[in-house]
Amino acid sequence: VTVIQQSGKPGLTNSTIRVRGVGSFGASPDALVIIDGMPGSLDNIDLGDVESVSVLKDASSAAIYGARAANGVILVTTKSGHSGKLSVEYDGNVGITKPTELPEMASSWDYAKMLNEASGSINYTDADIAKFRSGTDPDTYPNTNWLKEIFTRNGIQTEHRLSISGGEKSNNYLISLGYLNQQGIVDKNGYERYNFLLNFNSELSKNLKLTTNILATSQETYEPTTPADETGPTVEGIIGEAVRLP
Repeated sequence: VTVIQQSGKPGLTNSTIRVRGVGSFGASPDALVIIDGMPGSLDNIDLGDVESVSVLKDASSAAIYGARAANGVILVTTKSGHSGKLSVEYDGNVGITKPTELPEMASSWDYAKMLNEASGSINYTDADIAKFRSGTDPDTYPNTNWLKEIFTRNGIQTEHRLSISGGEKSNNYLISLGYLNQQGIVDKNGYERYNFLLNFNSELSKNLKLTTNILATSQETYEPTTPADETGPTVEGIIGEAVRLP
């Protein structure tokens, strides 16, 4: 099993799970994710609510789930209540995200000199280069590191989860509430998610058991874009432009 996270963007892990590599070039190579018997996504659940994870990799799994199981199946079982006294649990964490490494950009005067050398012509005179270096006229002769202008903060991430469980031998329940807030390292970029889980088990008779699972997720992602065109560059495009701007 290979798991790859391709993005550090808030709310967009873009995680891919491969079982035995890529099995098809035409269809999606992703494994089928089953959460409590229903198809779903790992991005939509609170990992604190997960009881167990199993991987079905053999062809026999296709007998249960059909052609969708051609690339393997990820079985996820969420937590359930247990008989006994009322139990209340809380989990929380706080973290900080920041760039691990940024490229070292040339100064504006070094860029001007290298542009002259690369083009074989005088795009910038010695007087222009001196003004770039002095910084006395930053509007006309700037020296801006656009990456530092974009990465203006460290992203703060907070996660909270509250669960209540209890019941008797014949009836037990678990209620879980979760909240996740992720700030991006780019201003006005972030993600919020609310999770609700209800698992209720009732033994109606010796040979009849009723299981109720309710999983609800509400999420919101916000990020900057170009004012002139709302379908323009998102965070990835803005960062890409910042790397290219002289």
